[in-house]
Amino acid sequence: LLKEAIKRVDYCATWVKWDYELVKHFNPSMKLIYYNNNSINQLIERELQYPISTLFQNILSEKYIIIGNSGDPSNNHLEAFDLIKNFKDYKIVLPLSYGDKRYIDMLLTKGHEFFEDRFIPITDFVQKEEYNLLIKNAEFIIMNHLRQQAANNILTALWYNVPVFMNQESPLYKTFIDWGVGLYSINDLRDEVIFKYKETHDREILTKYMVEQFIHESYLKILMSHD
Repeated sequence: LLKEAIKRVDYCATWVKWDYELVKHFNPSMKLIYYNNNSINQLIERELQYPISTLFQNILSEKYIIIGNSGDPSNNHLEAFDLIKNFKDYKIVLPLSYGDKRYIDMLLTKGHEFFEDRFIPITDFVQKEEYNLLIKNAEFIIMNHLRQQAANNILTALWYNVPVFMNQESPLYKTFIDWGVGLYSINDLRDEVIFKYKETHDREILTKYMVEQFIHESYLKILMSHD
C-alpha cells in the first residue's frame, strides 16, 4: 500500500537527498525539492544563561565520547560499544532521555559492563543550550544509525568542528559526503590514529545549505512548483 501511495506522489520535499533516492526507486518520475525548516542559526545561536548541572560539570571536566542521541534501538549502540572498547582514556556518554524502556534498561546494564565507572548515561531531558555545550566539548560523537536520525546533533557537532563518526549506510551520511562535509565512517574507529583531525570547511558548507536565506528561497520554490 505504501509503495502504491509513493507512486502517486509528484514531489519529495527534503534536504536529505539520499532519502529521496530511496523512495525514487518506487517512483522514478518523482521530483526532488530542497526543504528544510531548521536553520543552523536556530540550532546554535543561544548561549547558556544559567549555571550548568553538577552532572554536566563532571562530564565537561573529562575527555568524553558521545554515542547516539536516544534510547532507540536504531542507534545500534552495542556495535559502537564494541568498536571503542579499547578507548580507555575517555568517558562514554549516552543520551537516553527517551526511547524504548526495555532497550534503555539493557543499555544501562551493558554500558556498565563494557565501561564500568567511565559510563555516563543521561536519562533526563536537559535544556538545548546545555546539551549543545555537551556536544561542543566532546572529543568526538558516534551516530551509528542506518536511517536518517540525529540530524540536529550532527549539525551542531560539525558546526563546532567536533569529529563525527557515522554509519556509511545512512542516507544522512551520504548526503553530507555529497556536500563535501568532513565526516568519518564508524569503521575508522578501529584505528585510534584517526584522531589526526581533518582540516575541514564544514561551517562554510553548512552556511551554504542551512542559512535562513537559502531556506527561505527553497520555500518559495515549493510554492511556485508546478508541471
